Amino acid sequence: MVRQWAGDEIADMFQSFEDNPVHTDITTLHAEFPGVRWHSYRDWAKTVDWEWALAQKPTWA
Repeated sequence: MVRQWAGDEIADMFQSFEDNPVHTDITTLHAEFPGVRWHSYRDWAKTVDWEWALAQKPTWA
């Protein structure tokens, strides 16, 4: 759905974040910012109304 909505480059970027978590020290971030509601991109994508999002005309088109 992200690929349809935002294109290949953005979808590939999100996938690389999921596949390569070594870019960020997650444990340190959780300790430093305990009030943040942490989630994966996959979990975030499940919260999106994709029917609505895909029906929107991008501003760059």
